[in-house]
Amino acid sequence: MHDDRGDLGIIGSTGVTRRRVLTGTVALGGAALLARPQGAYAAGDALFDTAPAAAALKRLLPDHHRQVTLRAVGGDTDRFRVTGRAGHITVEGTSPAVLLTGLHTYLRRTAHASVSWTGEQLNLPRTLPAPAEEIAGSADVPHRFAFNDTNEGYTGAYRDWDAWQHELDVLAVHGVNRVLVYIGGDAVYYDTFRRFGYSDAEMRA
Repeated sequence: MHDDRGDLGIIGSTGVTRRRVLTGTVALGGAALLARPQGAYAAGDALFDTAPAAAALKRLLPDHHRQVTLRAVGGDTDRFRVTGRAGHITVEGTSPAVLLTGLHTYLRRTAHASVSWTGEQLNLPRTLPAPAEEIAGSADVPHRFAFNDTNEGYTGAYRDWDAWQHELDVLAVHGVNRVLVYIGGDAVYYDTFRRFGYSDAEMRA
């Protein structure tokens, strides 16, 4: 995602020959943050459910989450906007993950705080400071993915759920909305070859 003042930390992965991308935005708190299809709405005519983003916000800022209001907005391009006064920050965005990217951009620019893979700096004042001006950003591309085919075998091989949940939160605040996942890929290959007439013995050979 970007704005007119620079890059907001897109994370990409190196190319791989066979990709299976999680069809939807990264999962937070056990709920998949799916990309919203054109014209799709959640219950009650809401654009999408902000609850997964709110749960991540509470995990990331347990002492400050009540000072932040998350608001869903529509649009064909992922975008966010941050406004508000001290102690009352409003983040608007086009998906749950984009809301978290907007929050992180606010934290970096206004509160001089950050969340990353190598640690976090969240030494925040009791009252969240007001942004000096509106903070806005939008995406250049609709699909912003992370990981490559080595992640399962090396980096993420021994993650438990708590570690994965934190990883997904960090990915979201950095603008990632797709995660490369190979787990279960063999079942897809198996089913495909069976449909083309291969027997179990032929595939095992």
